[in-house]
Amino acid sequence: VYALGEDGRDLGRFNLAGATLTDWEDISFGPGPVPGTDYIYVADTGNNNVTRTSVRVYRFEEPMVTWEVAPGDETVLSIETFTLTYPGAPFDCEAFLVQPFTGEFYLFKKDTRQEDGGYCRVYRTNGAPVPGSAISLVHALDIWLGTGLDNFVTAADIAVDAPGVLLRTYGYAYYWDWPAGTGLESALGGPPCLLPVASEVQGESIAFAPDWQGFHTTSEWYRDAPQPIYFHPRVPEEAEGD
Repeated sequence: VYALGEDGRDLGRFNLAGATLTDWEDISFGPGPVPGTDYIYVADTGNNNVTRTSVRVYRFEEPMVTWEVAPGDETVLSIETFTLTYPGAPFDCEAFLVQPFTGEFYLFKKDTRQEDGGYCRVYRTNGAPVPGSAISLVHALDIWLGTGLDNFVTAADIAVDAPGVLLRTYGYAYYWDWPAGTGLESALGGPPCLLPVASEVQGESIAFAPDWQGFHTTSEWYRDAPQPIYFHPRVPEEAEGD
């Protein structure tokens, strides 16, 4: 796992001892066993050939990263593993987030086989999952995004201080307000706002900025070309479905 500054600066590299890299796709912050401590969750949920009958999520305490200390390699020894299975046939998943208050996992299907008619199927755990045991996901809701490559869901993020949810597809970024006192599924069931996003060949990441007033995107490796980190202000262009 790599820590980067908003300017792309190298802030350190963290080796997760004992973790397996099959197809890591997304990353999220969330609560954990120690109250008041932030944890990082890494989603090993990629399933391009739809052959994996289960997927994994790794959890570890957020390491200390500072601008003043020269970056280096560090081994993280304390890793917890969650093994997840879907209620139906397996599928590819590149977008993942952790509900910051309940600790539930949310996984968003990447419908590469175009079998869901333009809907993104969303699955979650039934409460905060327990590491070390098999965990069955449940179907939470379906989100209408439309058909075609531009609408394949590739990343997700969630904000706490200014509650909201971001979804990234190859062509768009979507934002949902998450009003206090409402369930996350209720918020995602409403119409999203379409946000401006850079054109990226393999745009498969999205993250809120620290002040929640915008978000960052970047692309996967592409033909050995350096990939910029983009900043986008959180300004809605239009409401989807209006």
